[in-house]
Amino acid sequence: HATTQPFAENLIVTVSVAGKSGMPAGTVVLSGGGYTSPEVKLDSGTANIYLAPGVLAVGSDTLTATYSPDSASASKYCSATGTAAITITQAAGSTDVKVTIDTPANRHLISPYVYGINAMNTNDISGLAPKFVRFGGNEASIYNWKAHTYNAGGDWFFEDFPLGNTNGNLNDSVELLKYTVGLGTHMLTTMPMLNWVAKEKDAWSFSVAKFGPQCKVNPNNSDAGNGQKPDCKTRITTEAVTDAYYPLVDTASDCKTDHCLYRDEWAKALATAFGNDSCHVPYATIASCHFYDMDNEPEIWDGSHADVHPVHPGYTEMANLFVSGGNNLKKWDPLAVRFGPVTCCWNFFWTAGPDGDNKEAHAGVDFLPWWLNHVFWTDQINGTRTLDVVDLHAYVGPNVDTANFTDAQKRAAAGGVYRAWWDPMYYNKDIDADWITKTQPNRGVTLDIPRFKALVNAIYPGTPLSFSEWESFLVPQGEWDFSIALSDADAFGVMGREGLSFSTRWGGPEATDDETHQPHPNFQAMQLYTNYDGAKHGFGVRSIDDQTSANPDLFNSFAALDAAGTTMTIMALNKDPNHAAHVTFHLNGFHATSFQTYTLLSTKPGAITASSTQAWSAEQSFAP
Repeated sequence: HATTQPFAENLIVTVSVAGKSGMPAGTVVLSGGGYTSPEVKLDSGTANIYLAPGVLAVGSDTLTATYSPDSASASKYCSATGTAAITITQAAGSTDVKVTIDTPANRHLISPYVYGINAMNTNDISGLAPKFVRFGGNEASIYNWKAHTYNAGGDWFFEDFPLGNTNGNLNDSVELLKYTVGLGTHMLTTMPMLNWVAKEKDAWSFSVAKFGPQCKVNPNNSDAGNGQKPDCKTRITTEAVTDAYYPLVDTASDCKTDHCLYRDEWAKALATAFGNDSCHVPYATIASCHFYDMDNEPEIWDGSHADVHPVHPGYTEMANLFVSGGNNLKKWDPLAVRFGPVTCCWNFFWTAGPDGDNKEAHAGVDFLPWWLNHVFWTDQINGTRTLDVVDLHAYVGPNVDTANFTDAQKRAAAGGVYRAWWDPMYYNKDIDADWITKTQPNRGVTLDIPRFKALVNAIYPGTPLSFSEWESFLVPQGEWDFSIALSDADAFGVMGREGLSFSTRWGGPEATDDETHQPHPNFQAMQLYTNYDGAKHGFGVRSIDDQTSANPDLFNSFAALDAAGTTMTIMALNKDPNHAAHVTFHLNGFHATSFQTYTLLSTKPGAITASSTQAWSAEQSFAP
């Protein structure tokens, strides 16, 4: 049927195919206005096709749906087409917005530890004043805490390198921890469960001289190969290769060779550096600040660290490693708060492991619920706790294929991408697959924060949830594209509103780009939550109900109160690239008398602009 659709809003087109002889099967393609969708399979005779904002040009057009039967339906059904008229309007739908903030409703504390970063740069840490800093990632799994080196693993030819220590970077994990704590910030460090750490320098795993010709070699070191034979499919060896490593063992009595490094010695040094501050996590029993990730993304060690762990890790190995590692760490640092399983990706939450130690070998139970159950019951049997925080990596992607998108379309998609964390209407067909999971409800709707909070509370009650890596990887111009500033600000608001306990954004943000020296506006976007005035003032500490009339792809807002309940902060995000948002605020249960604004503009992306104090007005306007 005919419809009118704003240019900058998502469009969902539902195509139904029916006949007289059973349920049709096959695919549907949608075309019109210069756009052609990928093939979408029918599900019970229906196909839902998702068009991102900006895919269709402004004006009137006709959409054509073309049905092609598959081999099972070809004898009963023939190809067919159907059409619908559509008008795309330039008006973006967010020009007039109503925001209702109900102060007594949905009140809960915001964890200060959701405002976190993965960083070693002291300038960025001091400028952002984050509440949480993580020392982690692939390099942390094989980091040498005395030589301050790491092995680049599958990221770069399995070669050892010094961890950067210039331009404000601190490569010593203990010294970085001391610096961070000295600023009044808290740190999530990493205790490796792999048994190897990098040598000092000039070492690599897959020597061409030793193993022969390989698929690729380091362009700066012709002897450092990538570990694959020239066919670029077969590994050069199926055995572990430790030529570039020293052993990492628990204690000196476990060392069977030269050059061992000891976890207990490292943990005790870290425990001293953590100090004795208290860290009270809302709605959790945690009071210690001694935060540890138990390694990083162990489910893909056979890729990231294929030299020392060539076998794909399985269910049992990952669970048992965590339990033993967590118990040992608690002996060396009795205040340790242990995060796990530090899993990387949506599909690995549900499926992991090789034949014999995978889902099929564990009664078809998805990986994450199985892992949680295993750790919980092992802890019950042993009468001790090893898991203090469930930590996942919550990378998000758009619910449409952006391969052929223009830059404007990518920016538009970035505006709503964090709806994947909270919105039951945000569906992504690419993850709605049997090979990922057959048991998860609404598997195409990630609903990350409510889903994982519910899962954890059902299996290991009282355990907080953490996202120690997240980012959208969507924008065309990298970190200095303003759409990322809007997207990040949206993410921080969502985490506070939805009750996440910990978070550290992957990849900075840094104030400026090292190569182009362009400002990164997402640096200022985070400062709006942590240090908007340079005096470490940030967003309120108690989330309150905030409802908008707008499409969240185009406009979103979040509200909170300070500890005394006398000051309200409102984060307003106008994501519409073409139109100002004219907003009417309705405040229930709060009498506002004056206000001050701190604004980040796409026309001035390198600085936050502060206004003077003004008499409160419920009518406000926000630039495109």
